[in-house]
Amino acid sequence: APDQTNLDEVVVVGYGKAKRITLTGAVSGIQAREIRNVPTSSVQNALTGKLPGFFSQQQSGQPGKDASDFFIRGVSSLNNDGNKPLIMVDDMQYTYEQLSQINVNEIESISILKDASTTAIYGIKGANGVLVVKTRRGEQGKPKINVRLETGMQTPVRTPKFLNAYESLQLVKEAHTNDGTLSDFPYTEDDMIAFRDHTDPYGHPDVNWYDEIFKKSAFQENVNVDISGGSKKLRYFVSAGYFTQDGMVKDFGTKENDVNSNYFYRRFNYRTNIDFDVTDNLNMRLDVSSRFMNINEPCNMNATGEIYDFSKMHPYSAPVLNPNGSYAYLSDTEGYKPTLNARLANEGYKR
Repeated sequence: APDQTNLDEVVVVGYGKAKRITLTGAVSGIQAREIRNVPTSSVQNALTGKLPGFFSQQQSGQPGKDASDFFIRGVSSLNNDGNKPLIMVDDMQYTYEQLSQINVNEIESISILKDASTTAIYGIKGANGVLVVKTRRGEQGKPKINVRLETGMQTPVRTPKFLNAYESLQLVKEAHTNDGTLSDFPYTEDDMIAFRDHTDPYGHPDVNWYDEIFKKSAFQENVNVDISGGSKKLRYFVSAGYFTQDGMVKDFGTKENDVNSNYFYRRFNYRTNIDFDVTDNLNMRLDVSSRFMNINEPCNMNATGEIYDFSKMHPYSAPVLNPNGSYAYLSDTEGYKPTLNARLANEGYKR
């Protein structure tokens, strides 16, 4: 049932505000307090399913790079860049990446402008709709201090169930039989029995590389402190926040090589919004915003992509470690490459 009390709600439109009851254009809005409890690093992820006409698609779960692509009223162009809505934060134009870096605790409200009458003020830039973000500002009164501490654990909703070495080789053998190239199949019946019975774990390994590379869970934390208040002439809002999110890859680095092979994201946000009434007819506004970030990832590899790519590594390709504790090489791939755990431990990281 429609909520009639929302008719007096004030929503942000192009360079101004309006009450819903007087609006004739297509506008949807949401107060940030409704999405602050969504445990995600990116604002656009928190908006998923919250606003009519807002479509989002999250293509990655990598910490620091998991922000959704989003569209207003669907896709209108074959050019991906031509579908991006205009993003305005406190009357300043932002990119997708900059929007994902904002701390949701700094936001007061979010509106999407969907039709020509509401986006006309932005000209051709508003052709794909406009996302308008208004950050929080101080109000006259005693200082108000808010502290938010949040911690959570991430775990996969579903994990793949891979075939083991014997089952995989049975299908490889069947493929050779169907192609009439059974003579090229490199394993004898005794080899197949060794893979099945695990009697020779180093010469005939059977490794679930997903379990060897990935952890069962990872942690994230969100800490935010803000203070607001002011007098009739001067009002202020100051906020500082820290967000940290770890990835699911096990740490294969050592103190000797100083390599962090896991994915992680660290972000510090700071914002100061000051409003000053110089005279009855002249108001000034000073907004200062800073963001410092670290995004860490293994160098020149996509750990998840390689696990899912059967051409890269098989359960029978190599043991996790050699008997002497050294890393193994893949015996059945072109170029005789190191195993994925060896590469994660020794090929460095990008930060």
